[in-house]
Amino acid sequence: MDWEFEDEVTRRLRRYAAAVGEVLGLSGESSCVDAERPCSLYLAIDGRLREFPDEDLALVWNDRDGWRAVVESPGGGPLREVSRFTGPVHATPRAVAAWVEALLARGELSLSA
Repeated sequence: MDWEFEDEVTRRLRRYAAAVGEVLGLSGESSCVDAERPCSLYLAIDGRLREFPDEDLALVWNDRDGWRAVVESPGGGPLREVSRFTGPVHATPRAVAAWVEALLARGELSLSA
């Protein structure tokens, strides 16, 4: 017997997260989705920002506000926004990648290993 635990919304969110991660060259191992309203997803980014060397960098998305780049303290706590995507909420993976690349090119996001 096959058990189906994910609904269609969860599967779509996972595909969207995977597509964005693929375009950005991410492994996808550090991502999660939540199909509860508002639907959301989280993608960890390899590296840290020079401005926040002790904090993890991630991209988060929800179906109301769209994409944001955030940092997260090692001990948890609230995510802090460092940039917001101003395009459509349901942006294409290429548009999200272009936004992240533009932030890096302008120096708004400067990754360190």
